[in-house]
Formats: sequence, structure tokens, C-alpha cells
Amino acid sequence: MDTVIVDAYNVINSWETTAAIAKDDMAAARDFLNDALQSYAAYTGIHLIVVYDAYKTDAATETITQLNHMQIVYTKARQTADAYIESLVFQMKNLENVGVVSSDWTLQQMVISGGLLRIPVSEFAAKIQFIQRQIEAKYSKTSPDNPPFSNPVFKNHLL
Repeated sequence: MDTVIVDAYNVINSWETTAAIAKDDMAAARDFLNDALQSYAAYTGIHLIVVYDAYKTDAATETITQLNHMQIVYTKARQTADAYIESLVFQMKNLENVGVVSSDWTLQQMVISGGLLRIPVSEFAAKIQFIQRQIEAKYSKTSPDNPPFSNPVFKNHLL
């Protein structure tokens, strides 16, 4: 897979780890998800487009932050993440190796009809956890050339 579009709030609310964080602090849940996705993207080389819904804000324009292997998009006011993702699906419908992460049934049907791969949140969360375990195993072997690795983002949250 070359590109994965992520319905971010759908993931936050559906993934047990982020949902637990979001109960107390939605900003912390976004930060946790963004950090987890950035590690995933860097390790796998997959380009992620992470879409957050700014539907209930006064943001006049969308905001796009470009990171290595990852874009974080906040939609403009009165635009849902689903609507933004639908426009991306339409633009990318003839491309190969593009997937969309969402548990929203209507969005999944549009993804399938657009010829893209639908990825349920539970499956994607399991991939993130698998990659995190690989990263931890790779960097947990200590030596003078390979110091101990500890990602503080994942330290307090079991994956």
C-alpha cells in the first residue's frame, strides 16, 4: 500500500487505546494518534493523509500540516472529514495501492465503489500495534551503538 487516508476522529473513537484517552482529553488523544501514526508511517514508508473534522469550528479554511510521510488535515468550517475524504476518493479513484481507514459504513461503500481498499479501524489499529512492537524490539537491544529506546508517547498506554 502506498497511501492510506485516515478518518482520524473515527479512529480515535473506535480504537480502544485512543478512546480511553479521549474520555479525559481529546487533544491528548489527537496527539497520541498523530505520534503513533507518524511512527507507523516512518517505519513502513506508507504515506498517510490524516483527516480531522473541523465541522463544528469557525475555521474559514482547511489547515494542512506536512510531516515526513504524513499529512495532517483539519477541514474547513462546515465540512466533515467524510466529505473531505470522499473528495480524495474521487481524485484518487484510478490510483493503485490506496486505502481508507474508517468504520463508517457509508464511507466504506464509497471507498469500495471508487476502487480503493477499505481498511476497518480494528485492522488498522492492530497494524499500528504490531509496528510499535517491532520498533520497540528493534531498539530495545542496548549497546554502545544502539542506546535503549523508549517512546514516551507509548509508555503510559498499553498497545
